[in-house]
Amino acid sequence: RGTWHWPSPTDDKGNDMDESAQNAKWLVENGVAPKHILTEGASMETIGNAYFARVLHCDVLGFTRITVVNNWWHMPRTRAVFDHV
Repeated sequence: RGTWHWPSPTDDKGNDMDESAQNAKWLVENGVAPKHILTEGASMETIGNAYFARVLHCDVLGFTRITVVNNWWHMPRTRAVFDHV
C-alpha cells in the first residue's frame, strides 16, 4: 500500500498491489518456506507496520524476536521504530 507521499505499486491493469504479499511471493520463489513468512498489510507507514506486526503476529504467537525484511536505506528507521514498539 502506498502513503500520502508515495503511491501504491500497481499491476499491469492499474490495480493497487500489496507490497507485503509481493515480497512474500519473492521470498518463497527464492527458497524461504511459506511457514516462515508472516505478512503485515494493514498499515501505510513504518510505525503502523511495527504496531500491526506486534498485535497481529508477535503478541498472538508469543514472539519476542522477529526478522524484518526491508530496503537497506530504510532499515535504520525501521530498526528504531520496531525496537520502540
